Amino acid sequence: MLDLLFVAILVGELVGFYFFYRSEHGYKAIYITWFAWMIDLLGIVSGTIIMSLSIFVEHHPTFFNFNIPTPLILLLFIQGSWQVSIHAVKWVLRNMVR
Repeated sequence: MLDLLFVAILVGELVGFYFFYRSEHGYKAIYITWFAWMIDLLGIVSGTIIMSLSIFVEHHPTFFNFNIPTPLILLLFIQGSWQVSIHAVKWVLRNMVR
């Protein structure tokens, strides 16, 4: 099972992005507009769906008629968690500024 690896990837990304976006250069990448929360919400939702799909595929390998390789499942999870982490950290830091 890849559950612990999934958790480690997500926590590592959250910590890394938090410290990056709190830096001087990272702070310039946080957009402050009235519609920014919508962009972040959509990013979090779509990333969560991608992560959920990869976890489902990993836990139910017989759901499909073919075998999905583990590296592909990992790449799918990393892509989803990357998206969630970026938007969640930006949302939190933007709301901390106010």
